[in-house]
Amino acid sequence: SVLGTDDCDVGYMCYYTDQDGLGICVPLCTGSPDNPLCEEQFNCSVSNDGSLLLCLYACDPLLQDCAQEGAGCFWDGAQFNCDPAGDINGGEPCGYINDCLPGNLCLDSSSLPNCAGAACCSPWCDLSNPDCSSLPGTECVAFYDEGTAPPNLVDVGICAIPGA
Repeated sequence: SVLGTDDCDVGYMCYYTDQDGLGICVPLCTGSPDNPLCEEQFNCSVSNDGSLLLCLYACDPLLQDCAQEGAGCFWDGAQFNCDPAGDINGGEPCGYINDCLPGNLCLDSSSLPNCAGAACCSPWCDLSNPDCSSLPGTECVAFYDEGTAPPNLVDVGICAIPGA
């Protein structure tokens, strides 16, 4: 639960809060709605129907390289950002992008065997060293369509039913 108190400067918002409600001040995106801007190590994350534009740390889902306590590297529908992480294991039902434990994606149930909800957590995998043994019935499939992956994310895969 967030207390709703925020003592950050104008142009910043308190984010990555811990159990005591203490977080760090992250910048709001600048620029225009068509061209939002953040400093180099950040992505402009648009949420709440466009009303919240935060510069969140960019990350690699295979490395899970978020330095913020309790954060994981999650896909927001457009890019990978560090967000506060949930505690749901692979194969279990989820509802939000960051419900799962770090290292997982909340993936539509049509791509997974035996998912008891509309979506379930599924582990990321490395296409150059695929391992989906933690989620039987899945294989490591490319996350990006062929030729669309950013250069540093070409090996990103997700454990899913092939061809689903």
